[in-house]
Amino acid sequence: MKILFVEDDTGQLHVWSKVFEKMGYEVAVAENGADALELFRNQNINIIVTDINMPKMNGMELSKSIRKTNSMVPIIMVTGNEEHTRTANPQEFNASLVKPASVRRLQQEIENCTRPIYLGYFS
Repeated sequence: MKILFVEDDTGQLHVWSKVFEKMGYEVAVAENGADALELFRNQNINIIVTDINMPKMNGMELSKSIRKTNSMVPIIMVTGNEEHTRTANPQEFNASLVKPASVRRLQQEIENCTRPIYLGYFS
């Protein structure tokens, strides 16, 4: 299973990438939505974990672009910004929102999103 992790804070990007690797996932990283979209188009990505607020293309715009071509890939949005929690509508993109992004909550959400993949419902 390969996670595309999108985060503009390089410190967070590094820390969470290591967390995902310890969970047993292969990790691709991008620092903005535009780079993430390019990676998504060129690699076999099974799940996307993206920050909402980023330069070039935010998490909502990234999700909207991905949904134009792929309605099934799980998308999890994370944010540390309370304003985004009130204004973000991840359901609009068939995505979920995790706030705060603790290891336990994010791992649980990833497992919920990937269960159908493991069971063979999506390929």
